Amino acid sequence: METELMQDKFHTTVLQREGTIASYPLADLCEPGMMRGFLEKYGSFIKALEPAAAGAYFASWLSYPSLACQMMMSLFGKKLDLSLNNMNLDLYVDGGRAVLSFRLNEWLTDNEPAEASQRAEWRHELLAAYYRDTVRPLITAVSDACGLHTSQLWGQLPTRFQYGIEAVKEQEWPESILGRVESDYHYLKQGLEGGVFGRGKNPLDVRFKWVPGLYNPDEQVRLKNACCYFYCTEGGYYCYTCPRISETERENRRLEYIQQQQLTEGAQ
Repeated sequence: METELMQDKFHTTVLQREGTIASYPLADLCEPGMMRGFLEKYGSFIKALEPAAAGAYFASWLSYPSLACQMMMSLFGKKLDLSLNNMNLDLYVDGGRAVLSFRLNEWLTDNEPAEASQRAEWRHELLAAYYRDTVRPLITAVSDACGLHTSQLWGQLPTRFQYGIEAVKEQEWPESILGRVESDYHYLKQGLEGGVFGRGKNPLDVRFKWVPGLYNPDEQVRLKNACCYFYCTEGGYYCYTCPRISETERENRRLEYIQQQQLTEGAQ
């Protein structure tokens, strides 16, 4: 069950996807020159107009193995080997869309301690090692390769991570497991110091802002934590939930949508 969940929901697997175009050992991508070459190739598939778009997109994809790390710990009480030397990045096309998959050389896991009193230390070491030794070197390499500040790259993770956590909590898990998901997520955000990430504060500990939805103003939607740089792709624009646009612009978009709907309904 755990392997299927990680593969289907979090793009973390031991299988190479059908239609894979290119593969990269993640350890190699920590070298800025290698990362630059990957971003150029990936950028051509997402029609990036500048390297920053490819860099931001890739940083956002890093939320998937991060969720795999978190969920293996919380749901199954296991540490999955997500070290750089055990991981590859596969670029493949699915339905005309460029997709990334994090492929493990081996599916290696260690169980949590049998003694509950030892789990807190085990959890801390697991999370600190993953973000310090796997994600941080990749974020640094992306920054060096595309010019985006590391704060913008780390900022791509919280929103997608939050949605992943919520999706898991909507599934049918025992209350004890869901409680552990919440507790471990809280620790990830507030238990790890900023130095683990190479930052002054933990970049995953953010407070989300909510605004009226574009399609239904009576519903609240979460603003993205950082701009995803979709506007730097061919035909792209600032998303409705982008933190860079003003509330006036957001309101104008809502009004435009309502007017378009009224015109459509009147023409029917």
